[in-house]
Formats: sequence, structure tokens, C-alpha cells
Amino acid sequence: MVISLNAASADTFNRDMKNGKYEKTISAIRSFVNSLDDANRMKIGIHMIAHSKNYLEIPDIVALTHNLGLSNVSIGNYLISNIDHVRYSLLNVKEEYNSMIKKARDIRNKLGVSVSAREFFVEEPRSKSNCTSPFEEVFILPNGDVGPCCFSGDYIMGNAFETSFEDVWFGAEYCKLRADRWLPACQTCTPFMVFDSFYTHFAGDFRISEEFKEVERLFS
Repeated sequence: MVISLNAASADTFNRDMKNGKYEKTISAIRSFVNSLDDANRMKIGIHMIAHSKNYLEIPDIVALTHNLGLSNVSIGNYLISNIDHVRYSLLNVKEEYNSMIKKARDIRNKLGVSVSAREFFVEEPRSKSNCTSPFEEVFILPNGDVGPCCFSGDYIMGNAFETSFEDVWFGAEYCKLRADRWLPACQTCTPFMVFDSFYTHFAGDFRISEEFKEVERLFS
């Protein structure tokens, strides 16, 4: 189980999270974690979506995770979905972001917290055939629509309410996806593009829009 907590301070959390109530959220997480035994606590992780306005809190999110009694942190990059948000991209703070990841890992070594994060300037290309999402995860919207992952855009594999989750999970489209990552989004999937790539930092749906052509011109 992964809990999205995209800030380590009340000011940033309440600014970025719609109707955010930092103290209430932290209290609820702490209460939940305290109700678990040690084995189940190991299955819980904190996730932070980093962007140019919150990346300085990456080391603090590691310390906060430890304070909550958890030991796993993952850092993701904010995927830009409209031209007005280009200023939030980590592309604007590459070296500064890397330095925060280094600080987070230094803290990790002291606190014993696992930190998973990507870095600029160091990655090698990865094959999309290594993607385990069709076997290990699912993305379900409140109306029951099922997507294979949060990177697949608006593509829907079926609806868990109209049939059942089992019918979708074991259905023909999922079987096909497991055999061959055929979805258009799979061809340019962010986790399997090097972190330095310009396109890694933009949502798949946005990358095929007319507005994105203007973004490309701005960065060219």
C-alpha cells in the first residue's frame, strides 16, 4: 500500500493538496500505522510527487516517513499536463533536485529508510517489456472504469461494476496487454524513458495535444 503525501510541511501540503488538512492527514496516517503489526508496516510506503516548488522537502519526507514508523519512500516526478504548469517541471531544477536526492539518501543511511528515486544524468534506457504493471497493479476510477496503470491515459480495459473485477482482470484485453505491451501509451511510457528525456516529464495525453507543440517550441 502506498500513501501519497506530496509534502513534508503543512504550508506546502495545504497549498498543493485540494482541501488539504496536513495535521489531520498526518494524524490519520499515524493512527493507521500504529494499528498495524511490524510485518504489515513493512508493506506500507510513502510516495511524493516532486516538482519545482516542493523538491526541497524531499529529505524531510524521508525523516517524516521514519517519524511515522514507516521505512519505505518513493519519489516520482510531476507529469506536466498543461502548458501553464511547465514551470513546475523538474527539468527546471535538474542539479538542485539531484542534490536533494543525495541528501535524502544520506538521511536514509542514518534512519534505515528505503528511498526509491530517479536522478538526472545517470540513467540508461530500459525496456518496456520489463513492465510488471499488467501483472501486479490496477487503476480503478470511482465509476468502476479500470485502467492498467496511471500512465496509460484515458484507455479503459473494462468496468468492474458493469461486469466484475475478475472479468476485467482476466479478460481478453488484459491477456493481450500482458503478452505484448500494445497500448499507444506503452510506446512512450514515462517510467521506461530515461529521466533526462524531455518527454519523460509530460503526461502521455498532453504529449499528443496541439498545445504540447508549443511547449516543444519553448524548449527547443
